[in-house]
Amino acid sequence: MTKPGRRKLDKQTRLWTDHVRDKIAKKEAKKAVASENTAHYIDVNKKLESRDGERYVYRLAKTGNCQIEDIGKFFGINGKNGHLLTDRRQTLKRWREYFTNISTVEFAHRAILCAPPVHGPVQKITVNETITALRR
Repeated sequence: MTKPGRRKLDKQTRLWTDHVRDKIAKKEAKKAVASENTAHYIDVNKKLESRDGERYVYRLAKTGNCQIEDIGKFFGINGKNGHLLTDRRQTLKRWREYFTNISTVEFAHRAILCAPPVHGPVQKITVNETITALRR
């Protein structure tokens, strides 16, 4: 409700409620993730404090080490003799050789047929020729 003498402001309540609804949903999602994380770490602590806790510590260390050693990208490039190249420099060198070979070697192909040259002025295309070509 506006006071007398003041303009009425359009607050666009529809947009405001969408914005608020999105923020509330985001907060609830964060709370759910946080509760799952706490439940997971409570479970981990219980396992560590149990009788088999020492084995669990080694298992955690082993999985962490395996995750560190995972290769982000794999270049499966074979050398000239067909063996897999493991060194990155050799891989790049092989790529360079391959692409220079492709770009410089002439491949055999059939001769391209050419139409006989037209001597004199070229005749214009008539409307009837266009109509018959479109009907095909």
